[in-house]
Amino acid sequence: MGAVEGSVLVVGVGASQGLGAAIARRFAAGGYPVAIAGRNAAKLEATAAELKVSGAKVAHVVGDASVRADADRFVAAAETLAPLAAAVHNAGSNNPTPFLKLSEASFEAHWREHALGGFQTAQAALPALLNRGEGSLIFTGASGSLRCATWARAWRASSGHRTSMSRTW
Repeated sequence: MGAVEGSVLVVGVGASQGLGAAIARRFAAGGYPVAIAGRNAAKLEATAAELKVSGAKVAHVVGDASVRADADRFVAAAETLAPLAAAVHNAGSNNPTPFLKLSEASFEAHWREHALGGFQTAQAALPALLNRGEGSLIFTGASGSLRCATWARAWRASSGHRTSMSRTW
């Protein structure tokens, strides 16, 4: 394996047993400096501490991916470690609710986390990746967003938006 060049930003790191933390661990194990971002300071600090114990170079930033200023701060934190090589948008929860019991507030929260958060992450990360002339922008997802489960309408709609958006670059 050649020398690793660049940092990786993982947006949506919650619990240390979750997918975001696993993605961060994998890139760190590959030698990449990793910036992790999410809304919960305690969870981020625990994951950052775990990564540091393994020898990784880590930064962590608390914020909301659906807020452009926060997405910009996430990218800036990664770039303090090394030029951005990859950004991963993994942010978003799932609150299974039957459609007729789904509130507008819950639908909007899902949309903000998955769709708007993905948009803001892309808007913040792409200039750094394009200036570098290479890199990857990754959106996590699940096959459930392709099926019509009645309990997952808000999640499916917001994840589908992110999937559709990623196919248009």
